[in-house]
Amino acid sequence: MISLKKVQGVHLINLDIYKDERGSFESIWEHHKPLTMNNGFTPSSVNISHNIKRFTLRGMHFQCSPFSQAKVVACANGTLWDVVVDLRQESSTYKNWMATELTNQSGKALYIPKGCAHGYITLEENTSLIYLIDGTHMPEQSRVFRWDDSEFSIDWPVEDPILSDRDRLAPDFLDS
Repeated sequence: MISLKKVQGVHLINLDIYKDERGSFESIWEHHKPLTMNNGFTPSSVNISHNIKRFTLRGMHFQCSPFSQAKVVACANGTLWDVVVDLRQESSTYKNWMATELTNQSGKALYIPKGCAHGYITLEENTSLIYLIDGTHMPEQSRVFRWDDSEFSIDWPVEDPILSDRDRLAPDFLDS
């Protein structure tokens, strides 16, 4: 894991990976095997984000409390730089960020607790990310702040990423 700072409650998960002459199979989550770091995590949705171009950045996204969502994310294809920012005012790591590189077939996933913002940038073309999300998506509670907000000074590996209009026009965190 590559990280300049720690974020309380974020964990790198070692996945069960099975390999043979056909390829591999990774198990991201099974309901009868609760995550040791958070036994209350129960996905209510599973989503996949496909990204065609290298240096596509998505983030920094979160839902307001009390509608915050916990996530487990894993790279299904390609390579990405995954970033988490702690937005929990009561946390000892409030406003800290951390990042890790996730790759397909690495046997790694990242657990992101409720109250954290999430974003990533693709480091290869055709990179896909799988999200297991605990909680209901509520668009009216969804927020975004600038990926390059000086409040956090995140060390992104690219200076001029590909952004959606929503991410390009996102306010600073203090205005979100």
